[in-house]
Amino acid sequence: MPQYEEPPCDVSEGLRAIALWDYQAADSTEISFDPDDYITEIDQVDPGWWRGRGPKGDVGLFPANYVRLL
Repeated sequence: MPQYEEPPCDVSEGLRAIALWDYQAADSTEISFDPDDYITEIDQVDPGWWRGRGPKGDVGLFPANYVRLL
């Protein structure tokens, strides 16, 4: 079984998280992601909703409880 390796951390990415579940954006202000995707440049704008850069490079809101901070 291959061993999991976390990608190197780039300090310029700010807060980072890994997705626990999939999330599909409801509109253009949100981002979509799949489990184990990385979200970077996170801004904790609200206790329930954060803004960050998704795995496809898009920036938007996502539910904070769908990710785990690294």
